[in-house]
Amino acid sequence: MPIEKPKVAVFDFDETLTHCDTLLPFLRFAVGKRKTYLALLRLIPLLIQYPLKLASRQTIKEAILSACIGGLSENYLRQTGADFAQSCIPKLLKSHVMARLQWHLQQNHRCILVSGAIDIYLQPWGKSAQFHHVISTNCAVDNNGIITGKLEGENCWGTEKMRRLAEFLGPREGYVLYAYGDSKGDAALLSAADYPYYRY
Repeated sequence: MPIEKPKVAVFDFDETLTHCDTLLPFLRFAVGKRKTYLALLRLIPLLIQYPLKLASRQTIKEAILSACIGGLSENYLRQTGADFAQSCIPKLLKSHVMARLQWHLQQNHRCILVSGAIDIYLQPWGKSAQFHHVISTNCAVDNNGIITGKLEGENCWGTEKMRRLAEFLGPREGYVLYAYGDSKGDAALLSAADYPYYRY
C-alpha cells in the first residue's frame, strides 16, 4: 500500500487570520501614535512610489521600521512584541479562520504560519496559537543587540513564501498542502496547494 503523505496547513496572517494589517497597530503599541504617524508623514514621498512600482515592498518596510523602531533594543522590542501578541492580537482575529486552524490541529495536521509580518510579535503569537512552525519577515539586529530597521534576508511575501516553505519542508510532492491566503502576496502559495482557500 502507498504511504499516506503528511498533511500540512499553511496560513497567511495579516487579513487572513486577522481583520487588518498588524504592523501599524504594533508600531503604535511599541513607540506610540505620535512617533509612528510623524514617521509615516516624513515617508510620504517614498510611500507614494510603491503603487507606481518605483519602490519595492522591502524598501518600504525597511524605511518604516528604520523610522519607527530602528535604534531600539532588541530585548525591549521582543518583550513588547510578546505583550502585543498577548494583549492586542486576540482582538484582531477572525473567529471562523481560527476555528479552521483548530480543526487542522485536531486532525493532527502540521500547521505552519507563513507571513510577511515581522518576527518580533509574530513568533510569540504563533507559538501561543499552537502553530508547529512560524516563518516570518525577520528584523536585523546589530552586534550590540540593537534593531537596525533593516530586514534579515528577504521580506516574506509572494514567491519568497514558497521558497521559505520549501526550504523548511523539502520537496512539494512530499506532502498534501492546505493553504489559506487573502492577497496576491499569497498567489504562489495558493497555486501550489492541493486545497487552496482564498479569503476563506
